Amino acid sequence: MGIDRLRYTLRLRLRALLRPAQVERDLDDEMRYHVERETAYRVARGESPATARANALRDFGGVEFHKELVRDVRGGRSIDELARDVKFAFRSLGRAKGFTIIVVLTLSLGIGANSAVFSMIDAVLLHPLPVPRAQQLVSISEALTDQVPRLPLAYPTYRALATRARTFSGIAVFSTRDVVVETTAEPQQISTSAVSGNYFSVLDLRPQVGRLIAPADDDVPGAHFVAVISDALWARAYDRNPAVVGSTIKIGNNPYTIIGVAPRRFRGTMLDEAPQVWVPATMLADLGLGGFLSAANRSKIFGLRHFHSWHVIGRLRGEHAAASAAAELNAIFAQEKALYPKYASEMGFAGRDVVRDPIRMLPINDAAAWSDRADLVRFVWILATVVVLTLLIACLNVANLFLVRSGERNLELSVRRSLGASPARIAQQLAVESLLLGLAGAIGGVVVSRAAVGLLRSFALPGNIRLADIPFDLNGRVLGLTMALGVLTALVFGLGPAITTSRVDLIATLRKTQVSAQSSVRALLLAGEVALSMVLLVGAALFVRTMERGLHSDLGFDPAPLAAVRVNPSLGGYTAAELEAYYRVAIDHASHIPGVTGVAISSHVPLAAVYPLPFVPGEKAGRPGDPTDGQVSAGWVYISPNYFDVIHVSVLEGRAFTPDDSIGRNSIAIINQAAAKALFPDGHPVGREMVHAGMMRFTIVGVVRDTKYASVQDSHMPMIFTPLPPRFSDDVHFIVRSSRPAAALEELRRVLRAVPPHPPLQEARLVSDQVNATLEPQRFGATLLGAYSILALLIAAVGVYGLVAYVLSKQQREIGIRIALGAQPVQLVELVTARIAITVVVGIIAGLLLATLATRALDHFLYGVSSTDLTAFGVAAAAMLIAALAACVSPARRALRIDPVRAMRVE
Repeated sequence: MGIDRLRYTLRLRLRALLRPAQVERDLDDEMRYHVERETAYRVARGESPATARANALRDFGGVEFHKELVRDVRGGRSIDELARDVKFAFRSLGRAKGFTIIVVLTLSLGIGANSAVFSMIDAVLLHPLPVPRAQQLVSISEALTDQVPRLPLAYPTYRALATRARTFSGIAVFSTRDVVVETTAEPQQISTSAVSGNYFSVLDLRPQVGRLIAPADDDVPGAHFVAVISDALWARAYDRNPAVVGSTIKIGNNPYTIIGVAPRRFRGTMLDEAPQVWVPATMLADLGLGGFLSAANRSKIFGLRHFHSWHVIGRLRGEHAAASAAAELNAIFAQEKALYPKYASEMGFAGRDVVRDPIRMLPINDAAAWSDRADLVRFVWILATVVVLTLLIACLNVANLFLVRSGERNLELSVRRSLGASPARIAQQLAVESLLLGLAGAIGGVVVSRAAVGLLRSFALPGNIRLADIPFDLNGRVLGLTMALGVLTALVFGLGPAITTSRVDLIATLRKTQVSAQSSVRALLLAGEVALSMVLLVGAALFVRTMERGLHSDLGFDPAPLAAVRVNPSLGGYTAAELEAYYRVAIDHASHIPGVTGVAISSHVPLAAVYPLPFVPGEKAGRPGDPTDGQVSAGWVYISPNYFDVIHVSVLEGRAFTPDDSIGRNSIAIINQAAAKALFPDGHPVGREMVHAGMMRFTIVGVVRDTKYASVQDSHMPMIFTPLPPRFSDDVHFIVRSSRPAAALEELRRVLRAVPPHPPLQEARLVSDQVNATLEPQRFGATLLGAYSILALLIAAVGVYGLVAYVLSKQQREIGIRIALGAQPVQLVELVTARIAITVVVGIIAGLLLATLATRALDHFLYGVSSTDLTAFGVAAAAMLIAALAACVSPARRALRIDPVRAMRVE
């Protein structure tokens, strides 16, 4: 019965909302029916028609009274009132255009900024992989030393773990490489991942069309030329045609049959990789990579136990904990090492285990950023703090604006109260206005957040994670939460006047002698805005100072004249015998480019990432005891003989390489000052030996000056340089020195493309641009904090303006009297702005104290400045003071133009 009555009531209210005119006509007919029936009854009893109608109306109790009762029951009156409130709210907000625009813009910017950044955080840190039940997936790696805590596994190690582990429902492997792929268009370099047959089933993924790689595709090395392509490649090269299944794609020099398309949002399991093609793992030697990864070395690729090149993932069985799974994997690994006693010597750690439990597991969402995980987390949460502060500043400003507006509306609302409006009725009207503003701000927030997502995609995060490669969009949960917070802020503070009006003295308000008790609250909110804005301003100033110091730091060489093009000759289909001729022809052509004064080849371009490897002094290698005694982690770079001449780095001891050194075995090396000090602290390294991996022994022939190698922030890391082998088949950089580097770069691209058989160019850039690339996180921080600090500064200025304007409106009579008595302009300005100035100064001081604590989190990303840099703090304080003064100009000018006669008459 209760449900039927509820349905009936809802039906009546819905009809009253959708067809109000018809409901009113039906109500008139119903009232007329009841009156006429009573009149007819009385006429039948002998009363005259006029008397009978009058008595019927009297006994009925009034038609309009009963119509109001029926409207209350059917919801008609409340709906009418709501409609009137909405119309009145539009008129009221339209009259206060400045207030409306500022509130909507403030909410839009606060909501949009938070939605975009937290959607990015969700995509990068919380849910980076669009796979089912990602919490069951782990990344499995090997720790060699404390300095090398995570290393991919060798293929035999993977096979042992995959076949013998029982705590996993599946263990899969993958290795991602850049290879030359030819689709329907011209050949291009595309990231390709060689994956085990159970890779997609372990991830529990389903294809869009066709099928995915299965175990049967991965049983025999070099036997199954099949491929799965990404959704991006399917759209770009095949226009999403389902007939792509069964077609051929050329990878390296081999045709592969496309068997399916991966899920739309899947882009591998590493954030810094974006494979567009997947092939069976046993086809890695058949991708046309050349060198060690050529088909001639297939047995070594899948058989060597120290070829650490395979990333391993596993899915835990539901009933097994991660701790028991890790223990099982380490037990299997220990058994494998016991079967192959040469393992330790091949890795250069003979004698004992270097680390306990070398097999490590990490949740796959955490391992998606394989390196620089700590930096990534730290940097992302800095961004989160920034946008949360921005939203908080926006909410404080909205609250302040509503309080100012409530002071201005006290008279209006008091008049309505004196005419009989109840507090609930006034509260309903104010709630409608607040909800309209909140909804408008939420809609604007969606627009801003879409634009902010596009802006974020142009940046990169620590670890070379390019946001353009991550398919993230607005997160619905994040957007809904921030929109709700914005609407709630508008609603809560919009209802303030209703509470205030119910407590004020109506007569005093009508006479304009009521003094507002909200001024101290407004001042407190303004001080909070200023303090939080100061934190953002100081952070932005610190990042800008870091960018300035980084761009003008002493690198140890001048990058301005240098240009570099990266190329992998093996991708062009060269045989080992042809590589030497390729290098000779390419260098000859590049040296004839106009303006070029030197050409060198290196496996590393200055200021790019360097992976450290272990080296020990020759006299300590092979000794009993701790195999890590004297070990130094250093970068290893292959270079052509004239490399140091081209980049202008001087040889301090010994000699540089000669052309004869690049022929034969790499048994000599040049080290930098940092490596010399670390390996041979007693001095005189020239002529001494060092050893890598327990087997490779080098004689040191020279020491070069320290320069910055990995980034402008590194403090001269140890570096080892060896001659470039004549048949080097991995990535190399052709580096030229020119008086016109930009023109030389374009010409170098053309020249290298012209050398047969035309290997694809992987990257071309000025080395000076590489400086900017190493400062990408700092540039991101400076841009984002700069934008939000300017926004916070504007919001704070609006708060200052609103409070000054309010004070001015309350002090017009006093100002008029002072003007009439001959007060000077300076005295009038001081009268209007004195209290606000104190509020701003208090906010600045509080903000500087907060910034001193908050900016400690930036230390890791700062270069050349400390987190308490006085210049940054001074610039932030000066910017806030200038903004506050600028906000006071207009109200102060209005105070000077007040007519004393009118001011006293109005009051």
